[in-house]
Amino acid sequence: MANKDKVTSPKVARNASSLLREEVSLKAPKWTFEEYVLALNLYLESDRGAVGKTSPKVQILSQQMRALRPDIANNNPQFRSPSSVYLRLMNFRHLDSMNTGIGMSHVSQGCREIWEKFGNDRDRVAHLATQILMT
Repeated sequence: MANKDKVTSPKVARNASSLLREEVSLKAPKWTFEEYVLALNLYLESDRGAVGKTSPKVQILSQQMRALRPDIANNNPQFRSPSSVYLRLMNFRHLDSMNTGIGMSHVSQGCREIWEKFGNDRDRVAHLATQILMT
């Protein structure tokens, strides 16, 4: 049997597929300061996170975040997806003592720091978010 006619076993094909997935990691990078600010702005302007996962505002913010980092977004369709944006809003809900809703308790250090610095300064967050989107 010639080399080109060789049949690859399913086990070998699975191993090759696993190696390829490891090589091309789709894990999203850590959130940037700008992304945290944009998410916090949406959280604060939408009555402290009163938006659903399929809300047009969440969809738009996802698109805006993807546009800020096209080098990553173009290679990773899940990068800053509406679901990840929504989960970040739920992290802020968890940190917000003024919110009686239940949020997502697995909160990153970066999210905590942004909340502590800006969580009670809606005007400043809105101003920063506007500046970020204009650049």
